[in-house]
Amino acid sequence: MFGPTLRAVPVEFLNDDVVAKYGRFDGPPSRAELERVFFLDDAGKALIAKRRGGT
Repeated sequence: MFGPTLRAVPVEFLNDDVVAKYGRFDGPPSRAELERVFFLDDAGKALIAKRRGGT
């Protein structure tokens, strides 16, 4: 079984503060960010409807 592949990201051009925060959350998400991730827009609903089979 294979483990996750880690890839080095070049960070030489970033300052120490940015590197320390890289890949981490910077506080709680806003309502708009949560809605964008957890709610479907009309295009998403249409895609699901197109692929949904009879149940």
